[in-house]
Amino acid sequence: MRISGALISLIVLLLVSCGPPALADSLKDPAADPFPPATPVLGQPDRVRINWGPLTGYEFERREHDSRIFGSLTMRGPFGNYGVDDLSWELAVGHAGEELDAATALYVKIPWLRAGAEYSFRQKEVLGSLVAEIALRRGGLLHRGDELRIEYRPANRQLLVGFSLPRPLRPYRMTRPVSDHARLPRGRMPNPPRQLESEPLSPDLIETIERVESAVIGLDRLLTPRFKTGTNFVRSAESYRDRIRQAGGSYWDQDSAYHQGLDRAFTLVAGNDAIVGGELTRLAETVILETVLVPFNRLFGQNKSPYNLNGYAVGALAAMEAHLQTHPHFATLTPQQAKRQRALATEVLRRVLASIDRVAREARTRWQQYHLFWLYQSRLVWLPLNYGMRPADYDTQEEWNALLGRFLGQEVTETNAVSYLLTEQFHRELVRMIQETDTYQVTIIHDFRGRTVTGRADMIGWDLVIDGYLNALTRAVGDLDAGTRDEFPQYILFLDENYYHINKARRIITFLESLLDAPVPKLDEPILNSRLQEACDQLRSAVARSRALEGLSEHRLRELFRIQVHVTNPFDPCFASDVAYRDHRKVAFRDISETDPAAGVAMFTGQGIGEHYYGPDWDDRSIRVTGPSLVALKTQARRLLQSQGFGPDEVPPRLREMPYPPDYAERCAELSGRGWTTPVLLSFNQTGYGSKLATVFKAVVYNLMPAGSLLLCPDSLWISEYWAGMLISAALRGVHVLPFCPSPDNAPSAGAFTLYLMHQNMDLLVQARAFFAADINGANGTLLPGVYTQSFPVHDLRGRIGALVETWEGEGPLPSLISLDPELLDCARRNLVTLPAMDLDTLPNAASGVTVGSENPPRLHLKAQLLTTATAWLGPETLEDYLRIRLAQIRGEDSAGITPSLLTAPGGSPQREISLLLVGSHNQDRRSMLADGEAMVGVLGDHARLASFDLLFLLAATEWPADRTAFETCFPEPRGPGWVKRSIWLLKDMF
Repeated sequence: MRISGALISLIVLLLVSCGPPALADSLKDPAADPFPPATPVLGQPDRVRINWGPLTGYEFERREHDSRIFGSLTMRGPFGNYGVDDLSWELAVGHAGEELDAATALYVKIPWLRAGAEYSFRQKEVLGSLVAEIALRRGGLLHRGDELRIEYRPANRQLLVGFSLPRPLRPYRMTRPVSDHARLPRGRMPNPPRQLESEPLSPDLIETIERVESAVIGLDRLLTPRFKTGTNFVRSAESYRDRIRQAGGSYWDQDSAYHQGLDRAFTLVAGNDAIVGGELTRLAETVILETVLVPFNRLFGQNKSPYNLNGYAVGALAAMEAHLQTHPHFATLTPQQAKRQRALATEVLRRVLASIDRVAREARTRWQQYHLFWLYQSRLVWLPLNYGMRPADYDTQEEWNALLGRFLGQEVTETNAVSYLLTEQFHRELVRMIQETDTYQVTIIHDFRGRTVTGRADMIGWDLVIDGYLNALTRAVGDLDAGTRDEFPQYILFLDENYYHINKARRIITFLESLLDAPVPKLDEPILNSRLQEACDQLRSAVARSRALEGLSEHRLRELFRIQVHVTNPFDPCFASDVAYRDHRKVAFRDISETDPAAGVAMFTGQGIGEHYYGPDWDDRSIRVTGPSLVALKTQARRLLQSQGFGPDEVPPRLREMPYPPDYAERCAELSGRGWTTPVLLSFNQTGYGSKLATVFKAVVYNLMPAGSLLLCPDSLWISEYWAGMLISAALRGVHVLPFCPSPDNAPSAGAFTLYLMHQNMDLLVQARAFFAADINGANGTLLPGVYTQSFPVHDLRGRIGALVETWEGEGPLPSLISLDPELLDCARRNLVTLPAMDLDTLPNAASGVTVGSENPPRLHLKAQLLTTATAWLGPETLEDYLRIRLAQIRGEDSAGITPSLLTAPGGSPQREISLLLVGSHNQDRRSMLADGEAMVGVLGDHARLASFDLLFLLAATEWPADRTAFETCFPEPRGPGWVKRSIWLLKDMF
């Protein structure tokens, strides 16, 4: 029997187009049912992957045509999330010439290639076989996960070509974007207006425009310089230093030359009318900002195509011409004069836009990247916002809020409340959040551990299961029966596949997916095991006797009593180039709704779920937020599901967009009257090639930091030389910049790869401090890189206070940079004597009393930054309150955390003071900038200072090396061959 190619094609088309019926029609109205309707889940990655497909080809040994259909079962190996070391068994049936043929094969997979042996039932022999599977485009040729498959068996010279398709009768969910770049508007840079052909520009105007063009180049090179590391630093920095030491060569000189040049050019255009010239200049700068800088820079961190500003320039010139047509000045001129001046104004803007386009191209070359050493990338190009803004446009908090909101696509809402949480508070608050959930709760986390690195049960991970999910569901059943609850809670958990595999989370996640009927795991911690068994018995007993649950089928009960697990970004061979990208977001929230601005609460953090992130050796931070700003989180959860191939109708109804009620503004005003007055902005990086608005947030801040402001910038992965270059630039224009990283002993990521990159980048900052010392001092700035070297436990308040007193009584650089009120130091000295002694080894680190100990030195893992222009940002009377609250937290007592209520009014002129605090998962490395999903919250205004004391104690726990020798003492360069180190430095550009 011969299987025809037409029949194979028909089968392919039928099976590829098949899928289960949509669930949307079966969803119930949540308002009419206390139970959430069933919606699909991504679940955990399959242990076995099924593929099939048609093949056709030629056997050269027998000179006959062959066709077959194959099916394969692939067992995922330990590194299956990277698409390697899989083992597959295959079965194929078809025909060879006029004969029936069947074969079975075993293969081991390496990227894009399978090597193995096939047994042919027709020939009754084993043949070596090679198989290549390649996606012809992202998502497959049909966008169904299909790959081109090529088989070759050398022994009989058989070559087969066809397709490999994912499991039939199952929908293919595309978990990455089809496009790997953002599309820029297309266009051609316009030619000069025809009206100027007969009468060229005056020499004065040409000279003025050329000065503006020179300033355009200068601002770009001074804002985002690229310095070489190691022994090549001096050579790369010399031209930069020579430039800023030229007359008019500093950043502020270039900024002034640019704006004054535009003023002069448009004044000449307007017939030497300075007033009209100023109006036209501000109009041109606004057009540049709104039509070029904002849309282009919002794509920072993304690939772009086509890589030019021509399309933006066309839009900008059209907008400028429209404004010129209605400007009252031209109504006072003759038609010929008005036409001439409008043409001149358009030409000035056209030439400025052309110079900005050249700058973008040059910056692309300066920050060139190669993905897998061959694909040129264009992610690291940031156009200075100074092209469209003057210092007076961003010297107040209100102006900053408006600009940041514009970049992030949000309106800054001030009706929020925040609480700053340290280390152990995250777990307590997450348990509390799950217990207090009314309708739904979402956790987006990169790491949920069921066991420790030594293999025993993880106390924190299982405590969250017991005290969080199991007890919360048991209580919800009781509340339904008692009539005190209207809706049954739904819990949604997002995990990234990479960390899910690395930390072997399948056992604990499998239990969460089936809380009612799964066997209760036997844990090797007796107390934990007893608590788990008791919690499961209580839940199952409550369900069995519940009146509210009567009549529900077993299947429906299983749906209700399971955590909706979505392991995102599973390995997909059709997106093999995305294998290095992770979802690193760490955020949890509940009950957020457009209908009530007071509903819900969220936490942004740098931590995962597990013992690894707790105890006396882990130095981390979180922030708790309530208020209307959180609606953006609900949107993010919805987009995350849709990015994993879910349609709008498959999103859980509680995560869908809802209309705002008519009295929403009145409700917000009422909350404001109750003290909810913190301005907040949320920002997110999408995983892989999506938007990178958290990265954009930082770039806006580093671009516009005012002279005299202070930036505290600790990070556990201070690796990005791009950020280093921007902060060196900031110091050279008068900003006080304090970037610091952990020492190798204090680093949470202590692999040789990471430590080498961090050493190189911090060494660059140390060299820059010395090389540009005279220039930084001349600008009244500071560049002070540091190394966190704390040796005492993070819960040791006496140790922290002692380090604070010792630092500010010493001769180091901090006392002269950050002047502390003598009363504050007196308060610290008193507490050294009066603070009660604590047994740090037995302090509970979780609400249930779980204790996690460690003999390691503290590991700095926080991702928090504080920018402030306030000169008096610490008050002595608040230290007592801070210590009281911190002591209660360490003891495991309930606490509201560190809130803005601790703050005293700042000194100086509040209307001219700017402050912001950034907290979340975003590191100072290339991964967070360009590759990984990240979440970050910005607290704007005076309330950003709620982290002041915490960061002050961190400064006291840090060494500030004066030169490279001192730096090597704090942070020795990792050992290894030079060629290996050079390779490591190149590999960072793979992202």
